[in-house]
Amino acid sequence: MTYLTSACLSLLCAALLLIHNSAGLENAGATDHAAELTTSLLEFIVKTGGRENRIQHTVCPSLSAVRVNRTAQNQGFHRYVCPSLSAVHVNRTAQNQGFHRYVCPSLSAVHVNRTAQNQGFHRYVCPSLSAVHVNRTAQNQGFHRYVCPSLSAVHVNRTAQNQGFHRYVCPSLSAVHVNRTAQHQGFHRYVCPSLSAVHVNRTAQHQGFHRYVCPSLSAVHVNRTAQNQGFHRYVCPSLSAVHVNRTAQHQGFHRYVCPSLSAVQVNRTAQNQGFHRYVCPSLSAVQVNRTAQNQGFHRDVVTEVTLPVAMATPPIPCRLLLVETVPAGMYVDLHQVTFRTDFGGPQVLALRDIDVEQAAHQSPHHKLLLYSPLQQGPKGFTWRVVLPVHLRYHRWAGEGEDTSATVKLEGPDVLMHCEGYRPVTTPCVESRLFPAPCDAESQEVCLWQLLSGKAEPLLFQVPLGQQTHAGLVITGTTVAAALGSWLILAAARRASRVSLRREEAKNKEE
Repeated sequence: MTYLTSACLSLLCAALLLIHNSAGLENAGATDHAAELTTSLLEFIVKTGGRENRIQHTVCPSLSAVRVNRTAQNQGFHRYVCPSLSAVHVNRTAQNQGFHRYVCPSLSAVHVNRTAQNQGFHRYVCPSLSAVHVNRTAQNQGFHRYVCPSLSAVHVNRTAQNQGFHRYVCPSLSAVHVNRTAQHQGFHRYVCPSLSAVHVNRTAQHQGFHRYVCPSLSAVHVNRTAQNQGFHRYVCPSLSAVHVNRTAQHQGFHRYVCPSLSAVQVNRTAQNQGFHRYVCPSLSAVQVNRTAQNQGFHRDVVTEVTLPVAMATPPIPCRLLLVETVPAGMYVDLHQVTFRTDFGGPQVLALRDIDVEQAAHQSPHHKLLLYSPLQQGPKGFTWRVVLPVHLRYHRWAGEGEDTSATVKLEGPDVLMHCEGYRPVTTPCVESRLFPAPCDAESQEVCLWQLLSGKAEPLLFQVPLGQQTHAGLVITGTTVAAALGSWLILAAARRASRVSLRREEAKNKEE
């Protein structure tokens, strides 16, 4: 009896861990350009350290051929999750590192019927699984829990409701192959199911402060990732070749964002901060247009950025950050752009001092951070800035060389930050986050979301002096300098004589 009680308690602990399904998938293979951008921005960041966990090992019993009927209740801040398992072969191992627990059940050929309820602040999530092969592993480092089930050939029917502060999200999935991994770092939960060839019917409602976002999807390949940082939940599905019909309404504090999309390639991200949920379809359609105005060595570079995305109402206070890499053949006069800031120009922050007197071959390239608020219009967000640039003098050209040099100004990196709202991290390249100063005058660091828009480079032609003309130029310069000096001295002498005559005339009158 004691052994059976211990076994039940062990299985209860395992089920308690299994409900915290989360997945954290990190992007690998960062490009050199992204690494260079991160290095430049980190010059203003205060570095922090991490903590290490100490490990001790314990091994738990192996249970085989058991029938388990379990129920779930939630009282106070305590959560009980009790699935009903039938005809299941269970091989379980457990390890414990310090205060850290590892529970790793291996389940095969198991019929699982689970229900979910949410009372108070307690959440129950209980999918109904039928004819499913489950291989699950779990790890726990520190206070962090990892639960990683692998599901294959599973029929899942789930429902969703939202009452009070309690959230239920339950998609209906049919004939779906599911590979899911879950991780839990700190208090953050990651749940990342990969769904393929799945028919999904979802509905959405919004009551009080509770938001339901439920698209109707048909014949769609879905790769979804989810993250939970703090109390914030992120759900980021990637949808391809999908027919979506959605409607949107806004009542009081309640927001409905439902675009109507047909036969589209959709990359979608979702954010939940506090009680508010934002569903933002595609930040990948960013349009960046750049033109150069004026002639000669002094130009104006005009950058126009458009985000054709209708965000939530009321407008979200968002700002745009352009990271400009100014080549060695040109420079930006910081005094000039600071003066323009007082008249509505962007804030500009230079990552190094700029010498405006150096020639092109003696100057390095430099990076500038340009800050400006976004303006929300009926067609999305727009942003326009004029940056004055000046071309440097270049080294002369030898005999047979080109008589002009080309200065190439690459398109800027476009990043966005919304006040009080964290960007979503997904495996997509366009959603990578970079730390950078919040503005040009503050030491505070914010996370900026890198957008995928990239403008074509601008090309500037600079005339070069010819080495074969050196004798003529030196002679002409010397003659011009001598002639100018003689004219200045003559004018000064003439002015002196006029002054003396006036003084003499004045003395005679007295």
